[in-house]
Amino acid sequence: MFFCPITDGKNGKSLSAKTILGNRAQLSKWQTDYHTAMSARWPEMQRGLSSLETKRKHIPVWLFKQAERLDKQFAEISGVLEGINPFNAPKKKEAALAAFEKLMPEAARFTASVKQYDGYIKELEAAEKAKSQKERGNER
Repeated sequence: MFFCPITDGKNGKSLSAKTILGNRAQLSKWQTDYHTAMSARWPEMQRGLSSLETKRKHIPVWLFKQAERLDKQFAEISGVLEGINPFNAPKKKEAALAAFEKLMPEAARFTASVKQYDGYIKELEAAEKAKSQKERGNER
């Protein structure tokens, strides 16, 4: 289900999920109540584990978007490099160098940002690995 939390705008915002849903605990309760009501009709419907229970955190949106931009730049560079042949090498070389020059400063900023989240990322990876091992164990 999707909804748009439109408010009266008195607080300067006309779109505010926090105003309607409240804090994280209230949002989690709302999601659980919604699942309870919907699964009565559709028992196959599943609700994921609440982050309040699992203590999971998410990578910040800005870091995710930065990674997406780097992926696009990498694809651009890969495309330039794949098309190199003896007849167009000088021209493609210039295009590849220009793409690298554009990529490098952002890659350096991304690396610095990731270092701040390195411990958290390792925690997420370990949790994902444990989950997949548990799922494989259940399949046997």
